[in-house]
Amino acid sequence: MIIPKESDLPMVVTQDKEAKAVIQDVTSYEQKLGVPTLLKILILGQQQVETNQLTSVEEIVQRLKSKNKKD
Repeated sequence: MIIPKESDLPMVVTQDKEAKAVIQDVTSYEQKLGVPTLLKILILGQQQVETNQLTSVEEIVQRLKSKNKKD
């Protein structure tokens, strides 16, 4: 069955006026899967800021230059 895509909103399948299933396109589903991962990264970053586990830009640049010379 091919359903034309009219919007990115999921379709709710009902039976006896009660929601039984939700259908959504693959792109929207994949985007939703990425949200928890992004939230975890933000939480970890916030924890590092709160515990002062920070790295200066200069140190990162030096690490990248050093790594680049080895390759």
